[in-house]
Amino acid sequence: MLVTTESMGELGKCFSSPEEIVTFLSQMGQLAKEITFAAEMRNKVSEKDAVYVSLRQVCLFTLFCREHVELVQQLINTVKIQEVTDEELKDFQ
Repeated sequence: MLVTTESMGELGKCFSSPEEIVTFLSQMGQLAKEITFAAEMRNKVSEKDAVYVSLRQVCLFTLFCREHVELVQQLINTVKIQEVTDEELKDFQ
């Protein structure tokens, strides 16, 4: 999939201010760290505990989405992507 620069520009317009972008990206980064940590921990605990760790991951993701639901919906509706053919992919590489 290819996201064009025009599409990225439109995504930027979804944010009300530079501060909102910084906050969203910071919280998204923290979420990614927490989910990554939980994924690593899941491999080190018992199968029973792994279920709880997985549910914690889902909970963290859900809370992030709930906090940013309107923005996430706007981003989803705004993003335009193009499918890239194998030939085009080779040209990019």
